[in-house]
Amino acid sequence: MRDNWNENCIGRITTLITKGTTPSSLGFEFEESGINFIKAESITKGGDFILEKFSYIGQDANLALKRSILHENDILFSIAGVIGRVAIVDNSILPANINQALSIIRLQNEEDISLLFLKYYLNSEIVQRQIKNISVQLAQANFSLSDVGKIKIVAPNLISQKKIAEILSTCDAVLEKTEAAIAKYQAIKQGLMHDLFTRGIEKDTGQLRPSYNEAPELYKESELGWIPREWEVKELVNITSYVDYRGKTPPKADKGIFLITAKNIKFGYIDYEISKEYIKTSSYANAMSRGKPKAGDVLITTEAPMGNVAQVDNPEFALAQRVIKYRCSENIMTNDFLKYFLMSNVFQRELNAESTGSTVKGIKGSRLHKLKIFQPDLKEQKILVVKLKSIDQKIDMEQQTLQKYQKLKAGLMQDLLSGKVGVESLIDKKRVTKTCFNK
Repeated sequence: MRDNWNENCIGRITTLITKGTTPSSLGFEFEESGINFIKAESITKGGDFILEKFSYIGQDANLALKRSILHENDILFSIAGVIGRVAIVDNSILPANINQALSIIRLQNEEDISLLFLKYYLNSEIVQRQIKNISVQLAQANFSLSDVGKIKIVAPNLISQKKIAEILSTCDAVLEKTEAAIAKYQAIKQGLMHDLFTRGIEKDTGQLRPSYNEAPELYKESELGWIPREWEVKELVNITSYVDYRGKTPPKADKGIFLITAKNIKFGYIDYEISKEYIKTSSYANAMSRGKPKAGDVLITTEAPMGNVAQVDNPEFALAQRVIKYRCSENIMTNDFLKYFLMSNVFQRELNAESTGSTVKGIKGSRLHKLKIFQPDLKEQKILVVKLKSIDQKIDMEQQTLQKYQKLKAGLMQDLLSGKVGVESLIDKKRVTKTCFNK
């Protein structure tokens, strides 16, 4: 901490620290529309509101829950579930109320503490460490209102606070621009996949075929709807070999061979960071006795979650239960095409229709293997894959950039909010963007 920074706690700089409750505790029900009702899951890690996750209550319920009626510039701080999510209330979401997983922090004034600086400070690793220390001491997963009041804030003078907040806001603007680019490319990919797996490609021109409405003579009816006349419909089992790894997973170990579980398989890729489990090297041969993975093999999860699809990029791992591996017969279909088709809305609808379970959806291997798949000829498959890989490369590039920016922002927050780096050297917005994000 720098010498001219002052220490305080949340309880001393606020007029109110409170929390919400559930409408049902007072005999009210949620409504189809009305006053916004915000839960902890309605706030992102970065402090944005997810409007789609808002619920709604009526005016009578809102008045009954008057303690937690939100005001402009209230800070919301999650105290249950994921502790430490932070957001600032603005007029665009008012009127609004909250549940018991959120606390309200209402400042006395902004003469000593900047609202935006406080948001960043509460969202920093500095406060996260305080939360962990208090939670460990109390041996509880939830944070009480008195715990919120005890959070220590160490801050420079108001002018420096505002400069720090301005710098971090500039960082956020760059991050938002990158996130918008990712969302744009993902939307383009979804539209492209729909067109490619319903219309296909004219091999001579590399362009989409005319739609069924434009040229119905180019299509034929199939079990999955209208498809190009040249395409065939086959069952998965007829064009692939497969290994069903469901059953007993071998005993776990602290080190050895990396174990890919259903948690690691995301929609389109393998996440090696979300879960790190291992089996003994000596157990690998027995665990993979039904068939070892090869680069290019296609993996699909059958339960919890169902329908996530990824392609093997590094075969040096073992596969756990709830995962099935497919490998195409190369003379009739490519693994790349299979991956994309299994991710398509056409196949995912078919998969969901054949699944069972009310709360946790799943599908038996015997049913999965019988699901239908389109089979264009190899040349058309390869053209389709090239087009989809092209958009995937753009998405991957933007996601890598986003991860780099997020890491840089985290380092900048640590430096500025701890006083390790003086704000004076970074007060120029252009210099901040150029220095931190190479733009």
